[in-house]
Amino acid sequence: MGRKHVNKSTLLAVYARRYLEIKWSFRLPAFTNASLRYLKPMWVNNLGKFAGRAVPVVGWILLAHDVATITYKTTCHYNKIARGNDKIG
Repeated sequence: MGRKHVNKSTLLAVYARRYLEIKWSFRLPAFTNASLRYLKPMWVNNLGKFAGRAVPVVGWILLAHDVATITYKTTCHYNKIARGNDKIG
């Protein structure tokens, strides 16, 4: 049995590329997961490609924010109920 190709693009990225076909005279830095690893942006002059490639990066930023917020609030709540030397940081 052959393997099927799995497209990993989100619907938002697909629709952004499809409906935001606006060409500009200047280029925008578009980061992907691969280009973030080397901190080297891909330069595009199409708004749809820029928006479509920004979707996963925004997702990672939101995930990091959620983890940091949960960690902070959990630590604060624990320190309110802990006694003496049991408190964190």
